[in-house]
Amino acid sequence: MKLVLNTIPIWVTSLTFGISVAQASTSSVKQGATMNRKVGNNFRIPPASIYSLGARIGIGMGFSVLAMTVAAFVESKRLKIVPKEIIHEGKRGPLSMIVFCLAPQYLILGSGDGFTLVGLQEYFYAQVPASMRNLSYLNSFLIIIVDLFGGKGDKNLDW
Repeated sequence: MKLVLNTIPIWVTSLTFGISVAQASTSSVKQGATMNRKVGNNFRIPPASIYSLGARIGIGMGFSVLAMTVAAFVESKRLKIVPKEIIHEGKRGPLSMIVFCLAPQYLILGSGDGFTLVGLQEYFYAQVPASMRNLSYLNSFLIIIVDLFGGKGDKNLDW
């Protein structure tokens, strides 16, 4: 009984948080519907999609943009090395650029996955009717089938 009584202050203070979360998924969506949601000439953001920012998904998407920016930077550096080492020097084999230059983009993308995948899982679990949740088993089955039969022709890969 003492443990239950000790949880009451936490429950009471987290009640406000629950109210604010409910506010974000109801009233804020209605507010967004009345605002300018136009992006570019022909695209309008659905008012409920802005809710994804609160469900960690937006943070993860931001990480993915950052990861692709880093990947583009690394690739541009690599492409600058190719003419110098292969064309002018006639070098054969791997470039002098170390493979660990790829690490930052994977670390950033992995961090973004933590936000995005958890957020998407929570979102879809809450939004998908119980009768459609069995489709995730079908999706897993398809991934297994593609994995079994899809990689058979890749004989040139050295891994």
